[in-house]
Amino acid sequence: MDRPSVYAKSAREGIVSAILTSVLLSATVLMSVTWSQAARGSDDATMRHLGQYLMGVGQKQYDGGSYDQAVTTFQMAEKRKDYLDPVEQRKLQSLLEKARAAERKRVLAVRQAADESRRKGDVAAARAHLNSIKNSQVLTEKERLEIADMVREMGPATPANTAGGTGSLLAAPAVQTEADNAPSQGLTRSIAIP
Repeated sequence: MDRPSVYAKSAREGIVSAILTSVLLSATVLMSVTWSQAARGSDDATMRHLGQYLMGVGQKQYDGGSYDQAVTTFQMAEKRKDYLDPVEQRKLQSLLEKARAAERKRVLAVRQAADESRRKGDVAAARAHLNSIKNSQVLTEKERLEIADMVREMGPATPANTAGGTGSLLAAPAVQTEADNAPSQGLTRSIAIP
């Protein structure tokens, strides 16, 4: 008779142990789901805050006249627009459109200045203008190619046609002497010692 009671006792302990294990496992799963939802809520808040921060940075860049940088920053914020409320999403869209329009206007003005400089024969200024806008995000592919062609037509940058060069004067050909090959002698000969 001892054996059936021992068997029944061990079966009851096994069931109790299985039930206790199931309860602990269920509690663990529920807690991880709850923590996961809390973490997701925290991630959403972080992403919303980041989107708002980027909108603020872009606004400062726009106000400072850095329209191309503002467009880039607003595009970064746009990637997080799903975390913003509808009012903020509309504001972001409006800011992005304003920045693109302002950058487009700036690019067109710089391009006109480059054309004017080129007509006047100031190749260095024209090249500088075109190089300052060649990577703008608002340019179409056709405009990028036109700008690249214009720079190529101006020829390679030389002292005669770069900023700080001699303008339309031709540079004298360089002639090397023995003094040029000997650094210390060439340096002392070119400096007058009183």
